[in-house]
Amino acid sequence: MAAIKNILSSKYIKLFVFFVSMVFVFKVGLENYDVISSRHGVVVNNISLLLFFSFVYLFLQSILAWGWKLILQGGSKSNLGMDLIAVYLKTAIFKYIPGNIFHLLGRQVIAKKYGLTDKVLIFSSVIEILILILSSLSLSFFVVIFFYDSFTFLNDRGEFYIKTFMVLFFIVMFFASFFFNVYSKYRYVIFSYFLCVIFFVVVGGITYFLANVLLNINLSYQQSFVFYSISWVVGFLVPGAPGGIGIRESIFILLSGGVILEGDAFVLVALLRIINLLGEIFGFLLASLYLSKR
Repeated sequence: MAAIKNILSSKYIKLFVFFVSMVFVFKVGLENYDVISSRHGVVVNNISLLLFFSFVYLFLQSILAWGWKLILQGGSKSNLGMDLIAVYLKTAIFKYIPGNIFHLLGRQVIAKKYGLTDKVLIFSSVIEILILILSSLSLSFFVVIFFYDSFTFLNDRGEFYIKTFMVLFFIVMFFASFFFNVYSKYRYVIFSYFLCVIFFVVVGGITYFLANVLLNINLSYQQSFVFYSISWVVGFLVPGAPGGIGIRESIFILLSGGVILEGDAFVLVALLRIINLLGEIFGFLLASLYLSKR
């Protein structure tokens, strides 16, 4: 009985999900080697553009850090400085060794040096995760409903479920807005929500630019936004995968399967991963330099 429990433990499930995702990504890469190799020259000739988008992603990470700082400030009732944004940027790279949880743990350890309690820090992490999920999924469903022509590969039943979800979402948001008006001390959550929206909207724009301008792939902005937002959140939530590697790529390839070729999706999501990783490395270096002088 104990052996069965161990097999079914979260550790093994995490490894299994990560392994399956990586196998799927490698399978797509091997099956579409000709398409991928044909894009090599385009990528090499646009290194400067990828570096530019890496710094844009660093700026977007700073926006998420600002949202986290607002949540902390609202929960701790103290005026927190810009140091916490640097803490967020410095620890973002930790999710690659070996999973997203280490970003949360790393910033918790460092942020405690600023007098914040474990309770406040854990509360901020939970609220941040909920806001990230809500901002990504709510806006994605909104885009799918009002720009349904871009998602004709969805069946009628899928559209029904999406519209049903949206009705429930707006009902929840109505009562939430009432709650926030009554309890004004929680209004920072709404502002943090819109900062997350900015993050996903701009990254959707980067995805659209890379697809249509750099790779000459016919992908609408609406599709770019929805595919990336959902795959980003799923990769963020699945534990065990370093930085969501494999998970995010698999979800993006699967979601875009009815729109673009698998090989094109592979190249596009690989470029996005490179941009994300470089942006987080730059953030780590700049934040470490900033904190070392404090």
